[in-house]
Amino acid sequence: MTQPVLAQEQPERPVGELWSLLSKSRQDTLRVDLLLQLSDHYFPTPGRNVFDLDSSMGYARSAEAFSAKLGYQRGLGDSYEQISKILHIRQDADSGKYYANKAIGIFKANNYLIELGYAYYDLSGYYTIYDSDMDKRIRLVEQSLAEFQQARNRRKEADVLKELGDLRSMISDNSRALSDLTQAVQIYQSIGYPHIEGAYDLMGSILADEGDFEQGLKYGLLAVDVVEQLKDSTPQMCTIYNRVGMTYERMGKWQPAYDYYQKSLAVAVKCKDTPSIIILTSNISQVLVSLNKPHQALALLQGLSRYPTKDPDQRILIAVRFLNAYNWLNQGYKGRPYCDQLVKYSEGMGKDNVTLASVYTAIIRYYLATRQTAPARKYILLFHELTTRLRLPRLESRAQLLWFKLDSMENNYRSAFIHYQRYKALDDSILNEKSKRQVRRLELEFETEKKDKDIALKQGSIELLTNQARLQQNQLKQATFTRNVTLAGLALLLGLIVLLFNYSRSRMRTNRKLQDQQKEIQKTNVSLQHLVKEKDWLVKEIHHRVKNNFHIVNGLLSTQTAYLKNEEAINAVGESQHRVQAMSLIHQKLYQSENFSVIDISDYIHELVDYLGDSFNIRDTIQFKLGIESVKLDLSRCIPLGLILNEAITNAIKYAFGREQKGVISISLTQESPGQLLVVVADNGAGLPSDFTIATHGSMGMTLMQGLSEDMEGTFSITSHNGTEIRIAFFYDPEALTETEPLNFQTSAS
Repeated sequence: MTQPVLAQEQPERPVGELWSLLSKSRQDTLRVDLLLQLSDHYFPTPGRNVFDLDSSMGYARSAEAFSAKLGYQRGLGDSYEQISKILHIRQDADSGKYYANKAIGIFKANNYLIELGYAYYDLSGYYTIYDSDMDKRIRLVEQSLAEFQQARNRRKEADVLKELGDLRSMISDNSRALSDLTQAVQIYQSIGYPHIEGAYDLMGSILADEGDFEQGLKYGLLAVDVVEQLKDSTPQMCTIYNRVGMTYERMGKWQPAYDYYQKSLAVAVKCKDTPSIIILTSNISQVLVSLNKPHQALALLQGLSRYPTKDPDQRILIAVRFLNAYNWLNQGYKGRPYCDQLVKYSEGMGKDNVTLASVYTAIIRYYLATRQTAPARKYILLFHELTTRLRLPRLESRAQLLWFKLDSMENNYRSAFIHYQRYKALDDSILNEKSKRQVRRLELEFETEKKDKDIALKQGSIELLTNQARLQQNQLKQATFTRNVTLAGLALLLGLIVLLFNYSRSRMRTNRKLQDQQKEIQKTNVSLQHLVKEKDWLVKEIHHRVKNNFHIVNGLLSTQTAYLKNEEAINAVGESQHRVQAMSLIHQKLYQSENFSVIDISDYIHELVDYLGDSFNIRDTIQFKLGIESVKLDLSRCIPLGLILNEAITNAIKYAFGREQKGVISISLTQESPGQLLVVVADNGAGLPSDFTIATHGSMGMTLMQGLSEDMEGTFSITSHNGTEIRIAFFYDPEALTETEPLNFQTSAS
């Protein structure tokens, strides 16, 4: 059971003042209210460290008896409600439900709407968030919402809508959850209530879980803005910072993820929240590993010895993080104790426990890293059985990818290719499902906006009719006064009324014509919006399919390599794989962005450098220094520029440095002047021969870079001084880039 959190807002008086008022009070309803306030004073609430349930129950029982004596129905219902809440804290669920239902019966019989709303909400807290209990809980919260709406209590209506959104997100009813939360935000804003960070935070979390990371980040940062403006330092700030960090981490943006995890950790330490400290420390360690700082990650995890925990989930989390860090450092002998711990934990966990997924993943990656294929296959089979039972495509996709890596390690390329195809199929199905959910959410937002507009139109019509009625009353008074003054004035007034009547009829005909025209315009706009939306999805699907085809080509090239004996042929196929991946990344960036015709070349170059660094396994020998300005380029510039960068970086990695030499490769992209870009790839390696020219010594890569530069109508040069430097300069027209804005069906308040 979870305890209800919706509380009636009443100013709390000092207990001494309450006792004084009680001693002076007469035998009337005021005495009941004072007894209930004293009961509230001893009731545990957030932020109150001192409470006394026995005293709270004693005052509530006195209020019950006195209300019954007076026949004070509201007091009797409030007393039953207070007794129910106390029994809830004492975990006496059956008795608590009994008194809650007695309170509901009294409130319903007397049409006490506000009290009835609170009573339904408090009763919902007796039901858990699991299985059939969740359905009952949601129904009771919906009844609470209906009562607050009928009572026109906007603040409580918004509070309950936020709770409904939270509950529905737990059962993955995300479309309705987002609709509830959007309505809650609109109400909070309409009444000027500042604490809307909770609704924003939930919206961001739901959108991120659906894979819409940009929208999820947008609402998460809105929540951050609210709590920082209000200077909130409660544990809720810790949660908000943590969720923003998680969204950044899932987007692969490690540095901002690290920054927000650190902010969240600072709040957790200030609040002395040990469970949160452990979780956040483990999250930070994982980001440090992704930032290629595994030693810092290990030092951070070792500091958790100051926070001993008996919670099995927290112990599992810590063991997983330690094992991931040692895997990254290729220190299998140090990671083995943590792998053994996880194996032991997995044997004692329920077979359908979703936490097993992260445990199995860490174990499998350890065995793959230490090339222990037999135990790796055992746990991949267990992982596959778990994903089949849970029917979670995201986990099934991960299992297929791990299977592909194991088969590749064992040179079983036919099976590896089959598992890779299954992995891609599952990955595509996840993306398609995310797209469908986004479409459903857009349709729901559109219907909500339409409903709001209809209500506003009706309210405007009522106001217009009221004004017309007032105008007619004034005209009648004027006519009566004029008739009493003179018959001539009466005739003149009658003529004026006829003219006004004709004018009114003329205006009505004109208004009807304008309304008909407006309806036609709205229909046309809806049709155009659907056409634009369909076009956007088609373009996105094209880029998605192109990216998938490149992945299939890469997979085929990888499989072909296994059958080649000639080293030169193997190297040629490897170079082709890099070129295919360079083009594939561009199409991936296009379909992941809201604009399907241009991409930010800065993000692309960072991903290309990460890919090439991982491919050649040069993390400890070669350092990359990047100075890339944020520039948006279209497909006609991105493809040749990506291939040029692939060739230049690959050549520097392969030929610039000796076997044990540590080097630096610098990559920059700057705007020399409006519309002119300069790309420089330089290394501090051995450099070129003194008699080097492209015509006499140039390879296929050199020729390809020069040709692609000419295709972009640019210039290509290569020089050698303390290393090799390649410069490509070309023009582009920023004004010619076509920006496609996505359709937005959100209501104005959101």
